[in-house]
Amino acid sequence: ALHGNHPDESLRLHTEALRIAREAGNQEGEARALELIGMGHFIRGDLPAGSDAARRALAIDVALDNREAQINVGWLLAMRASSYV
Repeated sequence: ALHGNHPDESLRLHTEALRIAREAGNQEGEARALELIGMGHFIRGDLPAGSDAARRALAIDVALDNREAQINVGWLLAMRASSYV
């Protein structure tokens, strides 16, 4: 879960989840961890880091043909892109 009141703790936990998913070869877990890392960066106001993590999640979702996740991550990127304007 994303800890909105504790973004630093959230990033730490999701970075650990990313490491575990990668070690296990769990691409779905890797993508979800990257998506949540991206959200954590967005909450902290680090739009470039958030976009980078979300784009990496999206690339995995495309490779896995996970269309629902592609929509979710695409929506996240679109919503945050409006913050650049």
